[in-house]
Amino acid sequence: MEDGKTQQMLLTFKKYEKDLKIAGPVCMLFTKTGCIPHLTQETLSYLNEHLLNTTTFYEIPAPTITDFQETLQVHDGDCAELFCLSHSCLTCLLVQDPTKKAPKGYNTNKSVSIWTNGGRVNLTPTSYMSIVEALRPDIFESLSDGDVVETDSKKRVLKSVDRSLKFVEECIEICKNSKKLGNSKMICAIQGGHILKERKRFCKELSVLTKGSELVWGYTLDAPKDISDATKEIINCIREELDAGKPILVPGVGHPLSLIDYMKEGVFFFDSSYVAGLVEKKLALTYKMFSVDECVIDGESVNEGALKKFEETIDLSDKSYKTAFISIVDDCSCYTCKNHTCGYIHHLINVNEMLAPVLLTIHNLHHHLSFFKLLRSCIEKKVPFDTIKATLLHVNGKEEMV
Repeated sequence: MEDGKTQQMLLTFKKYEKDLKIAGPVCMLFTKTGCIPHLTQETLSYLNEHLLNTTTFYEIPAPTITDFQETLQVHDGDCAELFCLSHSCLTCLLVQDPTKKAPKGYNTNKSVSIWTNGGRVNLTPTSYMSIVEALRPDIFESLSDGDVVETDSKKRVLKSVDRSLKFVEECIEICKNSKKLGNSKMICAIQGGHILKERKRFCKELSVLTKGSELVWGYTLDAPKDISDATKEIINCIREELDAGKPILVPGVGHPLSLIDYMKEGVFFFDSSYVAGLVEKKLALTYKMFSVDECVIDGESVNEGALKKFEETIDLSDKSYKTAFISIVDDCSCYTCKNHTCGYIHHLINVNEMLAPVLLTIHNLHHHLSFFKLLRSCIEKKVPFDTIKATLLHVNGKEEMV
């Protein structure tokens, strides 16, 4: 993306002989064992239908379903059927849970470690692909050694790249020979740590491995929640060395300002694990929305002070909300805001009532998906990303004009 200009990502995915249309930005619904945390199918229906795209994505982390592999193998069908999801939805299997940081130092040359409710499980390409075959997701992430941080040595980064390329190659080979995964696509996890040279090597060798194959649908990137110059270089590297038209997914990113920053760099696939994290912390999204017609603020007129002062949540466990008999957001149309007050939710939190995370999830998901709908509208009207960001800060009263 150049000069902050908007460009909508439009994709299709063939399922049941139908082409499902996908318009970015997309927010995959984070699940545990196919269910959104704290919500049933009935409570999920409280979300307005217009907030869910015609094609709804469900994200399924492998650690949440690995313990049930035998049950999955008995079921003769894809996971959307098993989890009673809509036929117009798409399912995506990830290797790790984006809401939990996996302990470091357990991956080997032959396996990647994940942590389930039953404890540590070592996944080899063969055992991982057996889970994929049992689940039959529409999209699955390639197995990779992503256990690398900025402080790791160059030798450790080299190992990560070599192992991951080997795992990808084995996953591709198993998928090609599988009778159950004929309709499934793969997203490749980009490795190389903080060393740009290794990122480029990984992308180049991945390009050779997948040349002429229609199996690879996109890429995943373990990126920081706030975009950095290094992350921008990595995204550019993916675009240069691999297919620039394929989507990039960055799990865990959900702050409204960060979403805009990533979209400015051409990233349009995110997930709702950010919302799940807020609910666990008893936080509710409260930042104000705006209409497309209000996008008139000059993006260059907002300084760093405005960004630092932006507050997107309130803590409903705080005792100041004990007598707050108002809705979380005045003009919010979600079930929670229409029927309950901050004071009531504060009480539920204090007595550890199970209804508290349910109401918080309904509101936060509604608010988060409403923002994605607003972003899609802005993109359709070709509003520059800098203008979207400046307007968001302006309507929330945190702008500091230069």
